[in-house]
This record gives sequence, C-alpha cells and structure tokens, in this order.
Amino acid sequence: MVAATRQSAPPGFMVPVDIEPSSPGAQRFEANPPGFMATLPTHTLNTLNDYKEYFITEMKHPTFAQSVIAEWWATTLFLFFLILSCLPGANDGQEVFRIGIVAGLTIAILVYAFYAVSGGNINPAVSLGLALSGRMTAPRACFYIAAQIVGAITGTAMAKAVSPRAFDLGKGGMNALQTLDVDLESIAITEGQAFFAEVMGSMLLVLAVLFCTDTARSIEHPHMTALIPLEIGFVVLLAHVAMIPIDGCGINPARSIGSAAIYGSLVHLWIFVWGPVVGACFAALIYRLIFAPTEVFNEYFKPENVMARASKGLRTLSGQDRGSN
Repeated sequence: MVAATRQSAPPGFMVPVDIEPSSPGAQRFEANPPGFMATLPTHTLNTLNDYKEYFITEMKHPTFAQSVIAEWWATTLFLFFLILSCLPGANDGQEVFRIGIVAGLTIAILVYAFYAVSGGNINPAVSLGLALSGRMTAPRACFYIAAQIVGAITGTAMAKAVSPRAFDLGKGGMNALQTLDVDLESIAITEGQAFFAEVMGSMLLVLAVLFCTDTARSIEHPHMTALIPLEIGFVVLLAHVAMIPIDGCGINPARSIGSAAIYGSLVHLWIFVWGPVVGACFAALIYRLIFAPTEVFNEYFKPENVMARASKGLRTLSGQDRGSN
C-alpha cells in the first residue's frame, strides 16, 4: 500500500513517496516526467536488484523517450542559431555582444518551450550537475547527454548547410584560445587559463540551474518558476560576453563537440569538454553543501550512518567473495 502526499511542484520534478517496507531502501521517488528530483533523495538503493529495478522503471516511463527526443531537438535548434551567429568570424566587440544575445535568448526560449517536457537541459554539464546533486536519475542523464551530443552535431550540420563557405571561413564556430590586445601588447590565453575560465563559467551556469529549479524554493516563491528560463538565459549571456574574448565561450561540451565534429578539428577540444565537466562537479558539490535540504544532508552524512553503509558494503563484498570461492 502506498501512502503518498504529493506537494505541488514545477512540471517534471519528483516528489517523495513512502512505500511500505518490503526490501532494503523501501522509500522511493514517484517519477513525474521529466525525471527530476525535488530535493536530495532520501532513499537508498542497497542491492544490485534495487538499482536494476529503479533504472528499468525509469526507462520504461511513458514519457522517457519523448523527453530524450526533446533534448535532441532543443540542442539541435540551439546549435543551429548559435553557429549561424558565429559564421562571420570577426572577433570585435559588436560580435561578442551579438553572439551572447543569440545564445542567451535562444536558451531562454528553448527552456520555456521544453521545460515541461524534458526540463530543457540542452547541455551535458547541466545534466551531469543534476545527476551528481541527486536531482536526476543516472540513466536519464546518460540518455540526455547522448541526445544532446547528437543534437549538437545535427544543429551544426544544418548551420553549415546554410552557407558552407561561410562555415569554413568561420572555422565552424569552434571554440579557440584568443589573444587579448592590451595597451599595444598582445597577451595570448594559455590552455590552463582557458580551462579555468571554462570551469568557472560552467560552474556558474549549473549552479544557477540547480538553485532556480529547486522545488522547495519554488513553492516558497512561486514567481521563481516563471523566471527560470530568463535566469538561465541571462547566465548564458553573461558567460558569453565575458568569455568569448578568452576562448570563444564553451560551457557546453555538446556545443564544442558539434563544431569539432562537423568542422573536422579536435584542437583544444579537451578544454571545452573537461572544463564544463569539472565545473558541473563543483556546482553539484556547492549545491549539496549550501543549498540542499540541511536535514537530509545531515542525516545522510551522520558518522554512524556513513559507518553503517560502509560496514554493510564490506559484508556484502565478503559474502560475494565467499560465494565465488
């Protein structure tokens, strides 16, 4: 028998449901597409069967495929318009602002359009951050990331089809280390500096997403839900205006992979893939330490609970070892 009290939540978030204990970790989350968790999960998955059951249930959800397709198409549209804005190739102040406006407005519009379907991630770093913070299930995050990468390649190819020559002259809108001209002195941005910028920009973006989509805060301040797309769009605009002079502004591994795949160059690609990944990890950590529900966090990390989980894991491994001998 399920005793559930559902709280109002933005579309696509999970709220806790208590299930009568029948196996270890009996408390679960009832999936309400597109598969976000309202807060840190309070359940535990103690066995391989628990994980298998949970993941299969997630992927069998009737809207799972729909949300994955939505992520593919949203990322396709984002890359199409973003790459078109990069085609001229001139790196002056007007272009920096123009690309930032296109990126920010496109993200805001797409989040408005796809938020109720898939959550409007449109960025592997965002999906990773949601998964690491306990706000999205692992299988959904993996499928989203794959769909976003395919969508980025599709969108970049569509942009190239508009003007192949301009695409080649603009180097496919690829991210690249820039040179700053300061007082008649040229200062070349190093790989380490670009990597640090990508970490910080991605951390800001993912942290903004985690904070503004937190269900508890949305319930306390209902107006925040309506402003989610604008907040995310402004963060993307800010990052592009600040970082285009540094490295062209990646903060989205799918965006960088799409340009690299269609243009045919892997130069410095690792910076624009791993920088956002590290930034997403930091954002998830900060969210857990600062913004996550204190009682859930404290309960999970109580020394006695940590030791109990560790002891159970060791006993499980010992039992498996004896069974294999």
